[in-house]
Amino acid sequence: MRYLAAMMLLSLGACATTQTRPDDGKLSAREVDQLRYQMARRLVGQRDYEHALPYLRRLLAQHPTNGRLRLMLAEVLLEKGMLEASKRELDRVLKQAPRNPEVASAYGVLLDHMGRHAQAERQHRRALDAVPTSPRYHNNLGFCLFLQRKLDEAKASFREAIRHDPGFRRAYNNLGFVHGMLGDREAAMSAFSQAGSKALALTNLGLVEEMRGQPLMARRMYERALRAQPGYRPALRNLKALDTQTSAGKE
Repeated sequence: MRYLAAMMLLSLGACATTQTRPDDGKLSAREVDQLRYQMARRLVGQRDYEHALPYLRRLLAQHPTNGRLRLMLAEVLLEKGMLEASKRELDRVLKQAPRNPEVASAYGVLLDHMGRHAQAERQHRRALDAVPTSPRYHNNLGFCLFLQRKLDEAKASFREAIRHDPGFRRAYNNLGFVHGMLGDREAAMSAFSQAGSKALALTNLGLVEEMRGQPLMARRMYERALRAQPGYRPALRNLKALDTQTSAGKE
């Protein structure tokens, strides 16, 4: 589903410069591990999961009880579509830190990817019980509720996320989809506009119309997006996919 939709980038060069030993120029084993960890975080932040994976595996081979590393590995495996492998890593972290809200949140996201939304909802609520002011946890719960078509509850969760972080673009984007599915195009456009450009907002409205079974209206939204920003790739891509679906339906 194309509508399905969030680290600091650390300078490896700067870290290598500041942590070089002044006496012989060599790095200690601890300093090497720190550089590997920073490189892994940098690659994850850049969504370069393929190259982040060996750094994380090497670090965990040396520090197998490090829950922070294992949680990051679970995230990378999830992004690579290796759901069962991600679940195994989260199970191990869960045994070490059963009350950690980050683990509950990550587990909820994983379960949503696996289509187990009722179980995911329980994990998202556990995370929120521990940290009720977390905008990310509210957003994750809202998305889980959206996937279950609990639209009014999802809307309330996204609004809570925005209340705790007024600049949270992903929550605005998700809120736009809820408004759209509830038939409030004006509110949807307003929320989408808080998330990005006019072209993005119109493209998302097109996706909403597709989800509602309105391909002609979806086409109009994509065309409006291209008028607002000629060559806008998401609109072009969705328009091409829509043409392919329409052609297949006529055969």
